[in-house]
Amino acid sequence: MCIKRVSSKFITLLVVLAMLISTFCFTFPVSAADRGEWAPYTTYAADDIATYNGNAYTCLQSHTSLPGWEPTNVPALWKAGGTAAVATPAFNPAPGTYNSTQTVAISCATTGATIRYTTDSSEPTASSTAYASPLTISATTSIKAKAFKSGMADSATASGTYTINTNVVATPTFSPAGGYYANTQSVTISCSTSGATIRYTTDNSTPTSASPVYSGAISVTKSTTIKAIAQKAGMTDSNVANESYTIGGSLQKRVLIGYWHTWGGDASGGVPFVKLRDVDPNWDVINIAFAEPVTPGSTTGQMKFAVTGLTSSYTINDFKADIKTLQSKGKKVVLSIGGYAGYFSLTTASAATTFANDIKGFINEYGFDGIDIDLEQTSVEFINGSDPDFKNPVSPKIVNMISGIRQICDSYGSNFILSWAPETFYLQLGYQYYGGLNSGCDRRAGVYIPMIYALRDKTTYVHAQLYNSIQVMGLDGKYYSMGNSEAVVAMCEMMLKGFHCGGNSNYFFPGLRADQIAIGVPSSQGSAGSGQISNAQLQQAFSTLNAAYPTLRGIMTWSINWDAFQNSNSFAKSNGAYLDSLQ
Repeated sequence: MCIKRVSSKFITLLVVLAMLISTFCFTFPVSAADRGEWAPYTTYAADDIATYNGNAYTCLQSHTSLPGWEPTNVPALWKAGGTAAVATPAFNPAPGTYNSTQTVAISCATTGATIRYTTDSSEPTASSTAYASPLTISATTSIKAKAFKSGMADSATASGTYTINTNVVATPTFSPAGGYYANTQSVTISCSTSGATIRYTTDNSTPTSASPVYSGAISVTKSTTIKAIAQKAGMTDSNVANESYTIGGSLQKRVLIGYWHTWGGDASGGVPFVKLRDVDPNWDVINIAFAEPVTPGSTTGQMKFAVTGLTSSYTINDFKADIKTLQSKGKKVVLSIGGYAGYFSLTTASAATTFANDIKGFINEYGFDGIDIDLEQTSVEFINGSDPDFKNPVSPKIVNMISGIRQICDSYGSNFILSWAPETFYLQLGYQYYGGLNSGCDRRAGVYIPMIYALRDKTTYVHAQLYNSIQVMGLDGKYYSMGNSEAVVAMCEMMLKGFHCGGNSNYFFPGLRADQIAIGVPSSQGSAGSGQISNAQLQQAFSTLNAAYPTLRGIMTWSINWDAFQNSNSFAKSNGAYLDSLQ
């Protein structure tokens, strides 16, 4: 027999491996236990139970596992069999102190396990009460729960105490309840806790001990959210109660809004001109597009308004008469300002006044019911990166535009309509990029935010243009392309819930009321470059939002003319009937 010489390096390597195995793989024993699912780099003691591929295995020798050492691969370390334990039950919400009755759910991660529980401090057994539905806890209660499953060891016992603070002031209640009301409402607030003081707010802020004291019925003359708390010495403050009241005045609860072109019928006008008297009766609000600057791109504030589709058989007097006829039928006719070609800026206070006076002249001459703001291009923009606080803007174009619009609104009564039609670039994009805060982005990103905030007391509704849009990030961090129900819901929820501007937690744009939101989409394939959505998907999105926000105002589209030309008015007929069904 020939014996080959073994090198000293190889012998050294064997010794090192032996030392590693003795120190790393076979560690000091720990107490045996059910270790759950097998995992590498885990220390197991003899008699531990681990689950692998749905089967239980018993550890034969203490060791720390490595990749590839699964129980099925290393019979020297594991044997099939053993009784794994059921997962320990979990409570939701977690045990703790609460100021009101709690509904407590008990769950178990082990599929098919039966949960049994006690509330008398005794240990749960297989004959204890079986958990079937969430428990209602109205007084301090200790719960113990255990899970059982045939072929597995019983779970560990979960226990927790729910302390219900009974020394808490009752939550205030409102009468009448929130909702849509055509006229002014007298709202009373009450609290069942004798001697409690009620404090309230109407600016969407949370009431505190410094808020006004409720002393009698509140007259709600415009759409308002009232929030209230009740306080009493020696007791915990009540929960905050809130109700939203939509005061419609002469505007109905749900509205279908369409833009009507003042032009059309020639080579440059695209779709044919439609006489105002011939618009489909399903339209509730007709936005007349557009009032424009005398000179595009000007800063003087001088404005013009003209209907260029007129003929000898349809004169300006016919147009004015049609406005009155539509209004007699309950329709609203609103003057839209701007548009893509009608861009202008107000850089001085005097320009803002000139703008306001010119627009008021058109309103008075034609009898419009309000104004719609559709500013595009460079009409408004930030001093890039140097105007971070939307509550206190300093950019001249923004400050003066706010002033001009407020001068107009202040000249008319509470039924005067102020609507906004920002592209997503000018509103929702402000969540990720805000031109006044983020110096590296476009100066117009989010530029409608300070205007809407400053004029939210005058704002009837906002119908952002969910078309001709880039992908926009929603509150969930996902990017949305327009033209589907998910995108519609995500973009509207940004306006309803509010968001931080430019990702900065110091600047939170608060959400609008649901009655201040309408969904804006194209009416036909030819009316916009993107964002088209079927009536069915649009109505699905509205229903989803309306379930959570039941006073959602309505639907807007560009445009009435395109719908008549390309759809035979099917957008108006389908969505008008849908909104009517929700009244």
